[in-house]
Amino acid sequence: MERKWVTWQDMGKSNLAKKGNHCVTLSAEENARWAGNMQQVLDEWVKAAKAKGVPAEEALKFCQDYLKANDK
Repeated sequence: MERKWVTWQDMGKSNLAKKGNHCVTLSAEENARWAGNMQQVLDEWVKAAKAKGVPAEEALKFCQDYLKANDK
């Protein structure tokens, strides 16, 4: 799975560059600010998904744990 993700990421960066755009790396402070702002979005998704019977809290935790473990 990681190999596919890297391939997709490289394709995305390549397409951005072709259009004259580029990716930036956020500072730790800016990343924390964005993470804080995203919490409301995630909370709303959990609420909506739980209403549909999806184990949303577990799904979100799985994704967040994966991202932390594979942060490069």
